[in-house]
Amino acid sequence: AATQERVLRAISDLNYQPNIAARNLRSARAHAMGLVYDNPNPYYIISAQNGVLSACREAGFGLQIHPCDSASPTLLEELLDLVRHSRLAGLVLAPPMSERPELVNALAAHDIHFVRIISAAADPQDGYPCVYVDDRDAAYDITKHLIQLGHQRIGFIWGGTSHRSSSERYLGYESALKDYGLPLDRKLVIPGDYSFDDGFRGARK
Repeated sequence: AATQERVLRAISDLNYQPNIAARNLRSARAHAMGLVYDNPNPYYIISAQNGVLSACREAGFGLQIHPCDSASPTLLEELLDLVRHSRLAGLVLAPPMSERPELVNALAAHDIHFVRIISAAADPQDGYPCVYVDDRDAAYDITKHLIQLGHQRIGFIWGGTSHRSSSERYLGYESALKDYGLPLDRKLVIPGDYSFDDGFRGARK
């Protein structure tokens, strides 16, 4: 619900005022938002999709889902084509696209409206609308909870290195161990990419 409210507020901040006459001349898709993501975790995508879709419906917009390769050298052109050909009102950028300054600045330079989902403790106040998630604090609380249950060997599975949330979560995990006097065992810190398979393999170790 909190994510839905933030996305809705961010969409409102873009000050979309659909022209009724123009709306009658265009397809309904002209009043849709695009959710752009590159994350192999289906649970993340479904959760993000549900929150964004609820906010879009409340604001009178449809939603188009667009998976992409965040490392593609032609990503900017791909997103520009997506907006133009699908006649989208704007984009919701999921990480890691939302955390790439050069991409964000380029979209703004092309007058593309967008809202970012980012990993941060607060709004960066950089002039671009965002929904932020404090991954560091969340990871700290999760680790603290496990410690308070009596666990002492607590592992950490990294997400994709291109995602800021991965390093933020690690810092939260590390801080909780330090605050509760537990040593950091590097053998329990395992690489991953936010996929279910990596989580499964990491848990077995």
